[in-house]
Amino acid sequence: MVRPRHLHFFAVRALRWANMPRKSSYIKKFTIAGDIAYGQEMCAGFQRVFEDNGGQIIQKLFPPLTVPDYGSYVGQLKSADAIFLGFAGSNGFRFLRQFVDGQKDKLQVIGGMTALDEAVLRNMGDEALNIVTTCWYSAELDAKPNQTFAPAFRKEFSYDPDFTRRARM
Repeated sequence: MVRPRHLHFFAVRALRWANMPRKSSYIKKFTIAGDIAYGQEMCAGFQRVFEDNGGQIIQKLFPPLTVPDYGSYVGQLKSADAIFLGFAGSNGFRFLRQFVDGQKDKLQVIGGMTALDEAVLRNMGDEALNIVTTCWYSAELDAKPNQTFAPAFRKEFSYDPDFTRRARM
């Protein structure tokens, strides 16, 4: 019996960037995500489509969710064109802080939907520049509904809304 292969919603969002081998020079990538089902699924979905489109994942790293220091993982990274981040919450932020010191200028950083959301971005500096994610929402989105929603949300809660808040409204 063949079982259908279902992908988690967030992995499906990552598929947008998995089609890149056809459209860019990013042929060799490595992936890194927390060693939990979410991170594993995010990277598996990305890898499946990326390789189906001619790309090659040359390395996959899954550090423990509570790893205090990403330095040893940054040191393991092999030569690639780009990196795909499947992190959520502060893990992407902590990884990027250490990654920037070593390799960010050499690789394009591509993130899944939760790699860098509004909550994380407000705590970041230049290390967040030029990173592309698959997230469909930003508090800075220039769309008429958001021009009403985001300021009202900021007024009520004193911080920027992220995609989970927007989806609930």
